[in-house]
Amino acid sequence: MARVDPLDANTLRDIANQIGKKIGMMPDAIPCYWIPNRIDHLKAAQSILIKISFPVWEASAPQTEPTDTLSWHHQVLFDNVPLAFARSKPQADSMSIFCFYYSQLAQNIDEGIQNIDNTPDLDDTWKAQLLFIPTHLSYGIMLVNTVNATEKKIVPVFVPPQYPVSHSLLAVQDMNTFLTALYSSPGISPFEGTNTLGRGKQRYP
Repeated sequence: MARVDPLDANTLRDIANQIGKKIGMMPDAIPCYWIPNRIDHLKAAQSILIKISFPVWEASAPQTEPTDTLSWHHQVLFDNVPLAFARSKPQADSMSIFCFYYSQLAQNIDEGIQNIDNTPDLDDTWKAQLLFIPTHLSYGIMLVNTVNATEKKIVPVFVPPQYPVSHSLLAVQDMNTFLTALYSSPGISPFEGTNTLGRGKQRYP
């Protein structure tokens, strides 16, 4: 199966402590926005586990190589169910959690991991990283061949439905082919608008 660059035990322990504090500040009951009529009680879980941690990379424009954001994505399981994720960045001699989200993205990433584990050709010569494509608000698990770094695959885990490539969600595929198809659809671009107070022009991302 594909591998990830591991974080050391002390770093993971520190991250887990920070995530625990974030969970402690959440409501006791949270309506699940992606499953109708379901309520989750995260703080009542018998077990809370960081399943896997990925470095986060970003693809900012067509025909450019992804860049390392220096942040990490942490999958958080509640009673073995992926319901949330956290993001961290290096700070001095430790990692600092800067966000924690209760999100369907955690479930999609977990399903993507399962698909990768069930693909025999993706052995430990492939390294997994999380890829964010901000212009199209999309995420995928990027797989880089450590023997031939020019060979990359991707498992899309979130693509807004307006983009034609959204039908290939969770399928292992060539990354360049996927990105070319995604970038062929107009993404989000900066535009000139007026702010709500009417004090002139303000540039919105």
